[in-house]
Amino acid sequence: METKQRILIVNPGGLPVPDVKGGAVQSLTTVILDQNEIYGKADLFSYGPYDEEASQKYSDYKNTNFITFKVPKIITWLDRLIYNFFALFSSHPQSFGRILKSFYYVSKLKHHLMINDYDRVVFEHNHILLLVFKNKKVYQKYKNKYFIHIHNKVRALKTTKQFISSCPLIITVSNYMKEYLINEPTLRIKSQSIAVLYNCVDTNLFKKMIIPQTYGKSYGFDESKINLLFAGRINKEKGILEVLELIEQLGDEYKLIVVGDVFYSAKERNGIWVEIEEKYKDSINSGKICFTGYINRNDMPSVYNMADIIILPSMWDEPAGLTMLEAVLCEKPLITTNSGGIPEYVGGCSIVVDKKNIVDNMKIAVENINNYQFKYDELKDRFTADLYYKRFLSIVLEKNE
Repeated sequence: METKQRILIVNPGGLPVPDVKGGAVQSLTTVILDQNEIYGKADLFSYGPYDEEASQKYSDYKNTNFITFKVPKIITWLDRLIYNFFALFSSHPQSFGRILKSFYYVSKLKHHLMINDYDRVVFEHNHILLLVFKNKKVYQKYKNKYFIHIHNKVRALKTTKQFISSCPLIITVSNYMKEYLINEPTLRIKSQSIAVLYNCVDTNLFKKMIIPQTYGKSYGFDESKINLLFAGRINKEKGILEVLELIEQLGDEYKLIVVGDVFYSAKERNGIWVEIEEKYKDSINSGKICFTGYINRNDMPSVYNMADIIILPSMWDEPAGLTMLEAVLCEKPLITTNSGGIPEYVGGCSIVVDKKNIVDNMKIAVENINNYQFKYDELKDRFTADLYYKRFLSIVLEKNE
């Protein structure tokens, strides 16, 4: 009987795995765990902070061991103070909201790696956790066995960039990101050290379906209007301000449904909420703009299917665009931007507009939506969970030590 490889997946630490509280990276990791229950090709180990809600799902997994630790309350409290401080003047306060928790995570992970043996260690996205390799014994033990799965542009310390550059193989989410890593002067990564693993979507979950109109009313959809949908975190990078400006320029026959919160399911408010509530007060009060808050991922297919048009611009160079992929798999007209790796995923089945004069470009697309034809069928076999899992294992296990 063939011995299965022991693969430790080091989770980012912000949100739990399984993905009971959302998060794109967490959802993709959950896909790997779910598919491993079907195929059982590896012994998987999921490592990260304890979460009570997620722990209730552990018993569903026979081929994955969940290894967790509890973060002291004082660290969570101090991180909250740090977040609130940076939220006063930073557009990315979430970048500072888990500093102490991350260093605590590093200390726990270092101890775990020293006393346990794995064939492969995959770091999901959180570059700061590579600080475990400052311990020479840990580095010598795993220097040919660790991978970093980069989902985003690298905002890392100089020390962690060193361990990214020396990583045996880097996994990333698009050719756009591969080119970025090759051309980033502080990393100096060779092309043969990078593998592209396209994100996936559960095509059994995200698909075209008929939703009762009464169900839509609970989320603010109005059958007498043309319902536009925005789904994503409420921050400037995701394009929420441009979408709100768009709905102000459209007639009363249009309505905007906004799904999301500042940080997935977290009940937080910061400066952008103040700006939105002040500027768009009249449209919010009249019902032309409706905020639903965070909606569980399992309910999102129904939400997508209730929309007439889905608008998901990205004001930064988004590496992939998982939300865009979910939307088009539900076979709804999508308007998005020519940003980062988005065209690699949905370029052939959406309206891709330039970010220059974006509000005008989106307005033209909305008002002429019936003139466009969308090709959805070609997507269904390219981004399946099955393919994602098999490709992930192929990349991780075939790399020679």
